[in-house]
Amino acid sequence: MIKDERQYKITSDQADRFLQALRELEKEVAESSGIHPLLLKARKEAIQSQLTDLEDDLREYEALRSGDLEESARRRTQQIKRARARYNSESRAGSPRCLHVKYDSIGYRISGRS
Repeated sequence: MIKDERQYKITSDQADRFLQALRELEKEVAESSGIHPLLLKARKEAIQSQLTDLEDDLREYEALRSGDLEESARRRTQQIKRARARYNSESRAGSPRCLHVKYDSIGYRISGRS
C-alpha cells in the first residue's frame, strides 16, 4: 500500500518499467527469438501480474487521496477474492503451493497446519 507521494512516484515509475518490459517481451515473441513459448508465456504472466499489482496500488492511493475510501476498500476486497480463487484452484490442481496453511476471515496467514 502506498502511503505518501514519494512512494506513489516510485510505484508509478516501476509500473512504467514493467509496462516497457512487457512491450519488449512482446517484440521478442513477434521476432520468434528462439525462446521456448512456455518460458515466454511465464515471463509475460509474471510481468503482467506485477504490473497489475502496481496499478491496483496506484488506483488505491488515488482513491484514498481523493477521499473515495469505499472504492479503495472494494478494490482490496477484489484482490483478496482473486488471490483466494487462485490459491484454491492451484490447491485443487495438486500444486506444490498447497501448504495446508490456515487463514483468517480476510485471508491473512495464521500459522500451523490445518
